[in-house]
Amino acid sequence: MDVEQWAKKLLMDAARKQASDVHILPTHQKGLIRYRINGELMDIHETSSILLQKMIAHLKFLSGMDIGERRRPQTSALEMFLGKHLYSLRLSTFPMTFSETLVIRLLRQGSPPPLKNLTLFHSQAQKLLNFSFSNHGLILICGPTGSGKTTTLYSLMNESIFAEKRNVISLEDPVERRHDEFLQMEVNEKAGVNYAEGLRNVLRHDPDVIMIGEIRDEETARMAFRAAMTGHLVLSTLHSSTTAMAVRRLEEFGMSRTEISETLLLAATQTLVRLSCPYCKEECHISCSVSRKRAAIFDILYGHDLQGVINRTIPPGSKMEDHMKKAYSLGYLSGFEIKKWERRSYVKA
Repeated sequence: MDVEQWAKKLLMDAARKQASDVHILPTHQKGLIRYRINGELMDIHETSSILLQKMIAHLKFLSGMDIGERRRPQTSALEMFLGKHLYSLRLSTFPMTFSETLVIRLLRQGSPPPLKNLTLFHSQAQKLLNFSFSNHGLILICGPTGSGKTTTLYSLMNESIFAEKRNVISLEDPVERRHDEFLQMEVNEKAGVNYAEGLRNVLRHDPDVIMIGEIRDEETARMAFRAAMTGHLVLSTLHSSTTAMAVRRLEEFGMSRTEISETLLLAATQTLVRLSCPYCKEECHISCSVSRKRAAIFDILYGHDLQGVINRTIPPGSKMEDHMKKAYSLGYLSGFEIKKWERRSYVKA
């Protein structure tokens, strides 16, 4: 089997196992391939380091990278059918002292699933959907990297479009999922198009709903608030572990409490959990695990509770622990999953 066939077989296997990332790691003595599945990094295969270096060179060539450049990081992208489904592959190289590693993010294309299919508790999905039909204001989905925030935004926009005709424009870095029903613009720092500059252009295009991939600086936050206060519904994400921390981050970006109070409709912290079948005791059968049974659980703040957190009249608590315990009592989460979430929450606190 030549290196081209080997690379295609590897990517097909990763897609079949629903891996989100593939790590190709040549070392001095051996080469290691890892998949990230359900948020967990797993060792999959050991092989010749030389073979992996050839595979990296092949994938760099396919994606248009400089195959002779191994001293600095490179990023690129390509699209490929893996089985019956089209995938967008995001490639990133990282130089080491003697070689380089390659990480591939697999983004399956196609329409996003309905929000109720992504969430464990359908009442939370319905609450988010209700707010997505607002005419103006800001909706924030918060959480760490890999928690499914962007997928949630895609589902919200998709269902919003089909419910009523609206001009929806997204500004992303990168565009993760192509969608024919709304306009998508990709941030391009090299061309001078950052989030703030891109948003200025979006506002000239008569949008009803604007999706901003991430609010990551003061200028983007200011433009997002301006859009939300002038008759547009803005949906975006923020890296924060709680909804209360999201409010504090907006203040760090220069937003006043009055601006936040008048503009922010809803803030929801999202976490992805691995589900156990209620009929499977502590650990799911291997067939359940391979099927990537994951769901989102939200801690949602809106209305009086959100205003209380903004104005410091209500302690910045979180109901996520209550939601996790409820899921455990219903048999959807294992004790191991609860303990893992508690460890992460403790570290963040």
